[in-house]
Amino acid sequence: MLSIFFTGSVRDYKRMRPVYANIIEIIKKLGAQLTWNVVESVDYLLRHNITELPVSHWQKLYKQLLRALQNSDLVILENSVSAFSTGYLTGVAISQKIPTLVLKQKQVKHTFKTSFLDGIQSPYLTSVKYNTLDDIYKAIKEFIQVNTSNVPKSFHLKLSPKEKRFVEKMAQQFGISKIRYIRKLINDAMIDSEL
Repeated sequence: MLSIFFTGSVRDYKRMRPVYANIIEIIKKLGAQLTWNVVESVDYLLRHNITELPVSHWQKLYKQLLRALQNSDLVILENSVSAFSTGYLTGVAISQKIPTLVLKQKQVKHTFKTSFLDGIQSPYLTSVKYNTLDDIYKAIKEFIQVNTSNVPKSFHLKLSPKEKRFVEKMAQQFGISKIRYIRKLINDAMIDSEL
């Protein structure tokens, strides 16, 4: 099953929560599973009236976020309320060569009409501005189709015990799944050969 990491800025969470919840429903409706659910994690904190977190909590959260992101096939971020955290996660995702979709509301007013993300030229980054829920649905559906159209339904690879140990060790070292590590090797080779 396709796995997607989804998050958005929590700076204006109360206003953005319905948008985030709709994006999560769209992702599920399109048949993917979430490796990270910003609404679930933030709602938990708010239900328990936890608004001041110790540094140790942020350290733990950071590790969880990175692990979830690295174990995802695709990354989707809602970035209408620009924040360092969503920008940082975008950079991490594209540096890990994980296809990333950044969604931003058209009507949001910022000092500049474009942003830092517009300056990033990466085949792994797609940025879409939207007005309606239907726009979001179409953007996510197209993003999933484009990034999974060449992925076979199943592929079996038999490894020798030595190869298997190596893949397990390297995947653990990178903090990602074995399949994510193998895909990373293939994608790196494709980029190096410019195919």
